[in-house]
Amino acid sequence: MVELPDHYCKQHYSYEAEYLANRQKWARSRGKSYQHRYNTVTRNRNSNKSEQYNFYRSKQWVNLRQLVLNRDYYLCQYCKAINKITSAKTVDHVVPIEYDTDLRADTGNLATICSKCHRLKTDWERWYYGT
Repeated sequence: MVELPDHYCKQHYSYEAEYLANRQKWARSRGKSYQHRYNTVTRNRNSNKSEQYNFYRSKQWVNLRQLVLNRDYYLCQYCKAINKITSAKTVDHVVPIEYDTDLRADTGNLATICSKCHRLKTDWERWYYGT
């Protein structure tokens, strides 16, 4: 078993330094050009994506997010629906804004969600909505 924050067990701990060195090397090799390419090709690949990205960086979103986190007491609403208590810090659109942009600032369309549920929901949205 691995004890956090390590990445390897005691038997294979000798690989830890190599792993961290490779990780740092990869991060250094992805400089400004990598980030620029990511922003232009992935985040801002069209006007809709660019508008969504800018919305998530706006003061309006910061305020909405905090309002929803406080409303939901920082608990995942999807886990809560199955009587499980899980803390969460992510606020998610129930209906994706790619599907209906009118709901992007509607607090009724926002819910606090944990990372596990968010990953599952995102996969489902890609299948169902094609987002």
